[in-house]
Amino acid sequence: MKTTIRLLAFFAFLSFFGCATTRVLNTPSGKPEVIIENKTKKEVADALVSEMVSRGFTIKSVSDYTLVFSKPLDNIAASLLFGSQYDATPEHRPSFMIFESGAGVRVVLTNQIVTNPGSAYERVTDASGGQAGESWQDFLTLFPNVFRGRVGIFVDNKSIVTNVLQSSPAMTAGMLKDDKIVSVNGVPFSKISQLVGDPDTDVIIIVLRQEKELNFTITRKILK
Repeated sequence: MKTTIRLLAFFAFLSFFGCATTRVLNTPSGKPEVIIENKTKKEVADALVSEMVSRGFTIKSVSDYTLVFSKPLDNIAASLLFGSQYDATPEHRPSFMIFESGAGVRVVLTNQIVTNPGSAYERVTDASGGQAGESWQDFLTLFPNVFRGRVGIFVDNKSIVTNVLQSSPAMTAGMLKDDKIVSVNGVPFSKISQLVGDPDTDVIIIVLRQEKELNFTITRKILK
């Protein structure tokens, strides 16, 4: 049974990262990107750091125009695809180029998987395209919402809460990791943008927890 689960995890990971370079995205750069209006470069960079750290990444390097983050890819599928005899644990290394353009602040992502990270034998695989790139494009498309009112949760594609931010409105209200969102303001939940709105406005969230429906009324806030 464990072998079957490992094989399924491997093929799922392979479909997500293994063919990442075969299809570029339909963006000006061919990579995940977004333009954010009415914000300074510093405001965008600070918000990006907060979002990435909340997702378990650490800051690897910072320059005037680039933010680089890293996180170990410590699962068996990643080790089989990108590990080596020298180092079995590859590194996920997203790099964000941030600069001002005529329309606002433009953010362009280069998504990399690094074999033998931190050594003289680093080998880099570009994963900016394909399914992995599309996932990061979804992230950047939603990223401007950090400048609007939010409740402070992360949700996966099955409507399950994967993280509740410390001291956030959602945590204060009593929402928990693994809650399943059923509806938002009476509308069946389908996308994270339903949770976003003007600061200091209320949102009614119904979740399923241990087969019981719970109702939360939460006031959106600008999260730092």
